[in-house]
Amino acid sequence: MKFINVISVSDGNEKELKLTINSVRNQKYNFYKHIIIAKKLSKKFIIRYKSRKIVFVVGKDKSIYNAMNIGEKISFKKHTIYLNSGDIFSSNKTLQTISKKITQTKNSNTQFVSILKFNKTLFYPRKKYFYDVNTYTHSSFVRAPITRNKIIFYDENLKITADGKWMRENAKLNDLKKFYIPVTLFSLNGISTLPSIKTILIKKKINLKEFYKEIIKFIISKLVSKKLFYLIIYSNKYFVKK
Repeated sequence: MKFINVISVSDGNEKELKLTINSVRNQKYNFYKHIIIAKKLSKKFIIRYKSRKIVFVVGKDKSIYNAMNIGEKISFKKHTIYLNSGDIFSSNKTLQTISKKITQTKNSNTQFVSILKFNKTLFYPRKKYFYDVNTYTHSSFVRAPITRNKIIFYDENLKITADGKWMRENAKLNDLKKFYIPVTLFSLNGISTLPSIKTILIKKKINLKEFYKEIIKFIISKLVSKKLFYLIIYSNKYFVKK
């Protein structure tokens, strides 16, 4: 059995965080610790959920990637997966499945499948896309144990792409094994999936290609429903299940 750290970053939305906490607490596998890093939470909420398995770090982070860096400082010695507030495991046997696979890979990082979720519509990555060497999914990426002097931190100057850079750098350091096994449900509508004026300005700083792509996506998002927008955007890389 492998000990697994589950890190959840929250902006303080207790309703969403409750879903994530319950998803972790319902796991059949018990060899884990759930580390919750939140900008703010009520004392009532913390008292209700704090336990031997659940650790809270509240009011210490300056941004989402700063919160993840706090998580890296705490979790670096163990296999770690980021299950952010509002996201859930795909079943109550997920951690058990992850443990079996990471046992086979020794100290390699592992990439599993994240199912994208919008209301009742589920998007599954196509296998060809999933196994592409350039495909990384943060919500189902399990970082292997690492020594303190080799911790790779998130670049807090990057507003959208820091997680992608972090995964690539970890993969270079400790390799990456992929398994086409769903482990998480990732809720769409966040800054990384729904274009806005903010994301357009951020993409402009990356390169012109990303800038123009974001503008096109923003225009489409204003012309059609959110569901249709996601169906259009993800049609080549994902298939839909309802």
